[in-house]
Amino acid sequence: MKKLFILLGLALVVGCGESQPTNVADGASLSEIEQYRQMVEESEKAAAAGYEEAEAAYSADPKS
Repeated sequence: MKKLFILLGLALVVGCGESQPTNVADGASLSEIEQYRQMVEESEKAAAAGYEEAEAAYSADPKS
């Protein structure tokens, strides 16, 4: 469980920055936008799978 909180904390720290939002669609073609959407979807699925794996590992050994 500690590992999960550490990973979430790091993700929040790394995700916070001082740069302004960027429109990733500026000058992009429709196929490039679709590729980006697919990449985001795959990333979300991988993150969900990683969370489920961490949750299963914790359920198997909650003391670690």
